[in-house]
Amino acid sequence: MPGVKLTTQAYCKMVLHGAKYPHCAVNGLLVAEKQKPRKEHLPLGGPGAHHTLFVDCIPLFHGTLALAPMLEVALTLIDSWCKDNSYVIAGYYQANERVKDASPNQVAEKVASRIAEGFSDTALIMATHLAQMGRVRRQSASRGQGAATAQMATGEAQATVPSLRPETTPDLFS
Repeated sequence: MPGVKLTTQAYCKMVLHGAKYPHCAVNGLLVAEKQKPRKEHLPLGGPGAHHTLFVDCIPLFHGTLALAPMLEVALTLIDSWCKDNSYVIAGYYQANERVKDASPNQVAEKVASRIAEGFSDTALIMATHLAQMGRVRRQSASRGQGAATAQMATGEAQATVPSLRPETTPDLFS
């Protein structure tokens, strides 16, 4: 199962989206560069393991996340922009209204499965609330799935999140 990496830009946009609306649920899309088809299968977690690099984050909504017409239009416009710029919609993030609630709702699951139709390594990232991400502590990614490391000095934030399986990173937000 491939890991994911977030550029500083993608990570900061997620954090700032949550910080701007700490009283609301927030969601958005993660964008990656188009990938060339892989011919060889690399070992998981090894030195040559495949990672999806999310280069940007597109915040969508705050408050009411289940706005089907607006979500449909947003996905269509963002998909068009991605095609013009050699990107692909590769992931979805959501922070629920309640700080400790990291369970995906129907909206998160449906959006993630729709993204998976066009991108095989889709990630669904559920956060306990992005407004608290500013207090990220440096951690070891060796703690298993769902562990995350903030490496702002090197310009990247990394998170190990399995495709289409929501993972929480509670240590990030405590």
